[in-house]
Amino acid sequence: MRDVDIAPDGSYFVIATTGAYRAGSLCDTASRWELGRTGPGQQPTWVDYTGGDTLYSVAITGPAVYVGGHQRWLNNPLRSGSAGPGAVAREGIAALDPRNGLPLLWNPGRDRGVGVFALVSTPEGLWIGSDTDRIGRYEYHGKLAFMPVAGGSAVPEPRVGAVPGDLYRLGTTGVMDHRAYDGTAFGAPAPVPGVDWTQARGAFMVSGRLYTGWSDNNLYVRDFDGTTAGPAMALNLAGVNTATNFPVNRVTGMFFEPSSGRLYYTLSGDARLLYRYFTPESGVVGAETFTASATGWSTVSGMTLASGKLYLATSNGNLSAVDFAGGAPSGSATVLSGPGVDGQSWQSFGLFVLAT
Repeated sequence: MRDVDIAPDGSYFVIATTGAYRAGSLCDTASRWELGRTGPGQQPTWVDYTGGDTLYSVAITGPAVYVGGHQRWLNNPLRSGSAGPGAVAREGIAALDPRNGLPLLWNPGRDRGVGVFALVSTPEGLWIGSDTDRIGRYEYHGKLAFMPVAGGSAVPEPRVGAVPGDLYRLGTTGVMDHRAYDGTAFGAPAPVPGVDWTQARGAFMVSGRLYTGWSDNNLYVRDFDGTTAGPAMALNLAGVNTATNFPVNRVTGMFFEPSSGRLYYTLSGDARLLYRYFTPESGVVGAETFTASATGWSTVSGMTLASGKLYLATSNGNLSAVDFAGGAPSGSATVLSGPGVDGQSWQSFGLFVLAT
């Protein structure tokens, strides 16, 4: 261990460590731990790996967890001494998403040297003490630099859809449609022309932006206001989209849970509900795969989360809802609609609730 800081609200702390690359350990990492938990066998909420470079310092401001050290990358758990799948370049200093530990966009750059040995947060800004002189587009700040809050940008809170709301479906014919849903009854489907969605592989929406997996194994984002979809831009997945890690072209459903920063998804030929971390502010996708539920997910044909319920379209055309709490489904699913219920089919390449 090299440093520790407690969040301003007293709810958690983050530890920075050294120790070289050691698979399965917390060496050369930043890790978050909750102060309210009790009992044996505690595990970190998240871990961000440098891939073998020391972190010397940490400071938590609330919107960000700042870390400093000797690191070249973050989100780099799968390789030692070089950039592995998912690695994000952050030389010597970085800001992490408190929800999941992924790097935020902030990246001032600095001469790496041995590292950043001290980070002190004040209401006016962040003090940075290191053994080098160049930082912030390589301006001269001899060993001590100050990054003011004034003139900076706030980290936006991710906005997701809620019920009552509009439930959108990327139909298997390639046409998007949507239905109003008040939590009890569905409105009539209405088409949304403009894009052929036959190559889509799962969809979710955050803060007015629609994310879709695609058959070319990329994850795309575009602006969407409920009627018009803007041009698609591929996210930089930094090599995580492999057949054994994050095969986007096999996704059958996706949804984003904002409080934990988790992107949940299902895959064709796989019975598990999986997740990895995702931060919309930076577009960074986590390098590690986690299992939320081990069985029962092989028939998913689109899914979305809204107001504490997970809505599932399945290959038989039904739409069901199940409570979702603590990062996993809870209880039994209830069929809401389907060919044998109201004559409607919900088979899809993606399902999402509008989030403007």
